[in-house]
Amino acid sequence: MLRQLAVLLLGHAQAEESVLYPALAAANEKAHAEIGYNEQALVKMQMALLETLPPMSQVFMDKLDHIEGAVLHHIYEEEGTWFPELQEKGEAQVTLTRRFKEEFERYVG
Repeated sequence: MLRQLAVLLLGHAQAEESVLYPALAAANEKAHAEIGYNEQALVKMQMALLETLPPMSQVFMDKLDHIEGAVLHHIYEEEGTWFPELQEKGEAQVTLTRRFKEEFERYVG
């Protein structure tokens, strides 16, 4: 199950980094794009650390809770502020959605 979570999170991150963050930067939202890249990097590092911990141990569960909180915060920022701004300023939503799906599928398969 951990492997599946990692594949989904990393596939999602890859798609955002390839499609959405460049679109944010192009729409004069470079600060949001930079924050997004940094948050993705942190989750990747935390997932790598999680894989080294004894499954179901307290430290494993604490790390998993930390990752969940970081992902939920990331979603809140994106869905609440960044993406609505991108819809107003940037590329057409249909194009971004199509490109995001393509990148996600390329990674996840």
